[in-house]
Amino acid sequence: MLLNLMRKTSISIRITIWYAIFIALIMVLLIGGAARLAQYLNEAEHEYTLTSIVDEYAKYELEANDIEDDFRSYEKGVYMTVYYDDGRSNLGGVPTGFDSDVLPSFNQIQQYQSQDAQNYLYYDQRIPKSNAWLRGVVIMTESNHELAQLVHILGIAAPFVAIIIIGGGYLLIRRLLSPINQMVTSANQIANSASFDQRLPYPLAKDELYAMSHAFNGMLDTLEHSYQREKQFSANLSHELRTPIAVIKAESEYALQYPLSDTGYKESFDVILRQSTRMGDLVARMLELARLEEIKALEVVPIDMEQFVAEMASDYQLLATQRGVQFRYTVEANVQCQGDRLLLHHAIDNLLMNAMKFTNSYVSLEVKQVVKSIHIRVVDDGEGIPKEVVHRLWERFYQVSSDRNKQTNIGYGLGLAFVQTIAHLHNGTVIYQPNQPNGAIFQLSIPAS
Repeated sequence: MLLNLMRKTSISIRITIWYAIFIALIMVLLIGGAARLAQYLNEAEHEYTLTSIVDEYAKYELEANDIEDDFRSYEKGVYMTVYYDDGRSNLGGVPTGFDSDVLPSFNQIQQYQSQDAQNYLYYDQRIPKSNAWLRGVVIMTESNHELAQLVHILGIAAPFVAIIIIGGGYLLIRRLLSPINQMVTSANQIANSASFDQRLPYPLAKDELYAMSHAFNGMLDTLEHSYQREKQFSANLSHELRTPIAVIKAESEYALQYPLSDTGYKESFDVILRQSTRMGDLVARMLELARLEEIKALEVVPIDMEQFVAEMASDYQLLATQRGVQFRYTVEANVQCQGDRLLLHHAIDNLLMNAMKFTNSYVSLEVKQVVKSIHIRVVDDGEGIPKEVVHRLWERFYQVSSDRNKQTNIGYGLGLAFVQTIAHLHNGTVIYQPNQPNGAIFQLSIPAS
């Protein structure tokens, strides 16, 4: 019941309840310990007083011939009685309730309890050079006044002290947890506004709450980046699909509205087929990119880069000849890696096709090993990439300018996104560097075997 109730309360109240229980236990243990200590010290004091007085009287103050003259029956709470070996007892007395016929036990403190539950301590000692012995009796109810008063004060003060400690602790806990309330308020504002550019406030102290704010803000940075990227992706995709859809619609409406010859119909169908094919290619590329991003681990095989690149180069030698450009390649000997042959072929193919589209006179493919990495460089002498747009090269659908694709009129701006995804799947990187005096260099780096 208590646990169910606590689950419905705030953290500060729950901490305070456990804190209060802990303080209460400490108070109980403190008062109980003080009472036990008082009892122990009281018993120790009674035992010390009893033995010291009896020993002193029996051994030093009472003499065999003058016992009656020197005897005092009561000293510092100790009742004393002189017994003779024949059982006579005509000196001193014992407290009311104590049985005077209790057998002696020399040099040992004994405890006796009367019928009315009163506890006594008694101690017996022989009187030197006589046939008598001395018994001392002390009543246990006579406790140490100062200790008893201390326990009493603790019992009265403990509830007030506990209230002050618990109240102060609750205020301190609320103050320490106040940044959490600010975070909750800020998080609700972000959720209600659907704006990912806001951030949680940072506490003044760089403690665990500061680390939590930093972690949440890092997550919001990632969410904002993903949101902006998906937003831009949706806009780009809509833009790419708008033109072919508009063309198909216009051709269809024109063919339905106006009677056309067989040649006219054929031209309209050609336009519709061309635009629908473009849309199909775009959707296929998007599905392929989505499939790549879902891959968690590759099925890698050993790849001899010299043989691998030579096979690709034979295809591109013919393509370069058809386009009137020079293609050359160099591969360092004994370079091997572990990778997915199809994906690596796809990545290098994208880089080479881009270079073939935009080069002026040559394209080169260079493969070499540097320490534990294999660097695959594709170089051209085309226009290159303006510095101000380099950071956007890896965005989906992004193309540097319409002039760059003016001659070929092909491409969706997805090729470099493919290359970057494949590089990451191989625990590698892909970077752009300007070629001198002009052109572009794209370097794909993957771990060597």
